[in-house]
Amino acid sequence: TEWKSASRIASVALAALLLCGHQVQAAPTPEHALAYATGTILLQEGEVEKAREAFSEALLDEDTTLQAAAHTALGNLVTNAAFDHLRTLYNAPSEVPSADTEEEPSLAEASAPAQPTPENLQEIVDELKRCLNPYGDALKASPQFEPAQKNIDKINDFIKKLEEEIERLKQQQDQQQDQQQDQQQDKQ
Repeated sequence: TEWKSASRIASVALAALLLCGHQVQAAPTPEHALAYATGTILLQEGEVEKAREAFSEALLDEDTTLQAAAHTALGNLVTNAAFDHLRTLYNAPSEVPSADTEEEPSLAEASAPAQPTPENLQEIVDELKRCLNPYGDALKASPQFEPAQKNIDKINDFIKKLEEEIERLKQQQDQQQDQQQDQQQDKQ
């Protein structure tokens, strides 16, 4: 019964890949398809590190579509960690949509009373740029793997918004420094 369950999960994982419109060159091995499916289940259960291990195991398959899906899942893990970091900067308990959702995150959604510095936001930009690597690996494995390209586009759009926010914060800091200098000069 355990094998039937594993086989069923592997079949569901393969069917999900095929339903996404991806052509499979050679069927993934049941072992690696099961690893991918297990990673998905572990992720839903909040077992991020175990999910990362399972997705990494799925990368070992020769099927490039399964490799692309596993790279994308790994990319989603690091992207979600970057958004978690962003939330902590704003002390925001609300969720910023992750890379694997249809919604595009906005700074307004992440805003809370805390005000990060431009340097803090630059750290997030740097993290997000590193998050692009697994998606790029997915496209190398399977150039037509649409979820990876969508996530790259979303992250690049968000990076542009963060860079605009960094520039706005720098200008705000400059204005505050100018005002302080003017006040100092007025006192003298």
